[in-house]
Amino acid sequence: MFSDSVAVIAKGNLGLLGTLSSDIHIVWAWKYVSRMKQDLRYTHGDVFETFPFPENVLEGKHEGLNLLGKDFFDLRSNYMTSNDKGMTKFYNDLHDSAVDTIEIRALREKQIALNNAVLTAYGFDDLDPDYGFHQVGYLPEGKNTRFTISEEAREEVLYQLAMLNKVRHEAEQE
Repeated sequence: MFSDSVAVIAKGNLGLLGTLSSDIHIVWAWKYVSRMKQDLRYTHGDVFETFPFPENVLEGKHEGLNLLGKDFFDLRSNYMTSNDKGMTKFYNDLHDSAVDTIEIRALREKQIALNNAVLTAYGFDDLDPDYGFHQVGYLPEGKNTRFTISEEAREEVLYQLAMLNKVRHEAEQE
């Protein structure tokens, strides 16, 4: 039985999947989610609907993100199938610096490529993501190391996205 908080995104749009899988969307999600204990409670009204997607992504017309989204999806699916892991265990491996297999290194590189493509789609080319294993403030101590962008980059991404969201909202009001 599903609750009213379940949201299904019924689009065969791999650019959208790629954008939603990027660290750029993840930092937005953690900023604007409601929480259940210390877990993310992704609500479409607070996160998905307020996220200022890059141009042409929702329409499936961003070829670069479509290709990277498919590549990431395929690599992730293959990893999960061949290692008999679900989504949570996959992401635990991705964010664990002790897991350093060829497959996980390839997935981290694909995550970087995906993030960079999303940043480029926004025109945030001057931002230095400083990828690596960083402690993030939105997770509890001891469980907060992630393979992601730096805290400085996270703050800049949030600022840029908030400004873009404001500009788009004002344009809709006119």
